[in-house]
Amino acid sequence: MIIFIHSDNIMSYQDIPDISEYDLDKVRFRKGRLFSGMKYYGKNIIIMTPVMNCPFGIEKYFNNLLVKFRFDQNREGHSELFSFVRELESKINQVFGRPAFCSQIRLSTKGDPLLITKIPNPKNAFKIVASNDSIHTLNDVKKNVNLRCVLEINKIWCDEDKCSYKWLLRKVLFCD
Repeated sequence: MIIFIHSDNIMSYQDIPDISEYDLDKVRFRKGRLFSGMKYYGKNIIIMTPVMNCPFGIEKYFNNLLVKFRFDQNREGHSELFSFVRELESKINQVFGRPAFCSQIRLSTKGDPLLITKIPNPKNAFKIVASNDSIHTLNDVKKNVNLRCVLEINKIWCDEDKCSYKWLLRKVLFCD
């Protein structure tokens, strides 16, 4: 298993709460003019995904690098993660109450829903920690690779009309 780490200050895997441990009524919001914050007991919301398929690899969208993960309701943990993200988005939308909300779940009539994540600061985002005698880079995040990730929300963006947030990709584990 190979791990790419964005930031050394992200907690160890043992310290990442299971999504079932989050009580969304305890999420606190700090409203700013343009950027707002969301904390859970004073910390950013950080989750570990189940093993998920990355159907398209890394995608460039304007100046951002995105990775989309497929929700497969037949795989362990996917239904729970989907419900958690939906409930969290509902809470954000309820608190900020803008006419438009940019969900990070993309629904499709042609396939399974997708979770959109962003690679933070793509120019120098990752340092590499290798194991199992193999080294991977971001170029190895190809179509249909299976990954398990640590995701974090650190900001919410709102203007008068819409509200959005991003799941930041903090750690990536390649699953063989």
